[in-house]
Amino acid sequence: MEAFNRDNGQIYKETVSSRVRSMVPTWKKHARGKPVDPQSYRSKTQGSSTLRDIALRSCCWNVELFLPEALEHSGWHYAGMIYRHLKATDTLTFSAWTLFQQAYPNQFELNHAFRVSHHDSITSWSSIVKSLSVLDSSVLTRFCAYGMDLDLSQFMSLVDIPSLAALIQINHSRYRSDNRTMSDFSIRDWCRAVYEKKAFQKLKLLLVPSMSDALLRHLVGFPALRLVGVSRRCTGRTGALKAYGQWIHPGSVDEAKYTETICGSQHSIAEKTERLYRYAEELPPSERGVDNPVTLSLTCAAAEPALHNESISWFIRDPAASETQPQWPQDAKTVQDGSGPATKKRKVRQTKQQDVASLLGSFG
Repeated sequence: MEAFNRDNGQIYKETVSSRVRSMVPTWKKHARGKPVDPQSYRSKTQGSSTLRDIALRSCCWNVELFLPEALEHSGWHYAGMIYRHLKATDTLTFSAWTLFQQAYPNQFELNHAFRVSHHDSITSWSSIVKSLSVLDSSVLTRFCAYGMDLDLSQFMSLVDIPSLAALIQINHSRYRSDNRTMSDFSIRDWCRAVYEKKAFQKLKLLLVPSMSDALLRHLVGFPALRLVGVSRRCTGRTGALKAYGQWIHPGSVDEAKYTETICGSQHSIAEKTERLYRYAEELPPSERGVDNPVTLSLTCAAAEPALHNESISWFIRDPAASETQPQWPQDAKTVQDGSGPATKKRKVRQTKQQDVASLLGSFG
């Protein structure tokens, strides 16, 4: 862009060295397929389209303009036709799925798996977590960070997702130094935040890499957790994690089954997560849940394919072990409101005691 200055007669030219990036998250409107514009649609067969096909294309093109009340009023017979057409053409976006879920919260046909690109996962992380945190409580969310290295702040943000049922993180780097590991203090702080906020009430599956031995010591605050997997590739330790407390190793057959499920290449990461979650549901203690709940799988995938690691330590919760309360270190400052340990009262000698009047008189 050029601009002429009449005062000095100079011409200023403005150039942009980088692409302008919008601050508005756009991942909710991304889809693999390309929607069909009704105005530019041309029939490939002889004759004109039926009124039903015309109305369906128009509804799918303007689906994000619908209100949940409008979809609910039309009934699932017609709303389901729109939803199934969007899935068949790979044009279902997260925004459109949210509208259908708000209108029909218990419709099992709404089970879907979304995949977010690596670029959107980094730039729109807060938007992704916020969108998942406002989902209906009846939804079971399976979240997978495929080929991403999450830090403590990102793990802390996941605490705000009440519908989280499975959490999987798989690193992608082949070098140990390229993978960020959380320290024992970070693991303790994350588990303590989960316990104090009473979060992850539905979390049954947890698979994380590069965690230290401190992870099992602080998982007491995860009430529904049944299956835990820890990858040991990035820590440089050859030995597997030892069992601790109520967390024990499953049988060798089950360990091989879990590892083959996550490391196999014949299924997508969303299908692998679903299979692992089913294994976690089969573990004791058995509980009666909602029949055919709505499940949402969201995968934040890296640009490079993840390098699978076969060195995974698996743990299951021992139903026979007694539950213990988590032991957190005391804060530096002692709370004097009666909840913390009271400090010893200081004794004052009788000869040192003075009343207020005599004390003020000495200053006069």
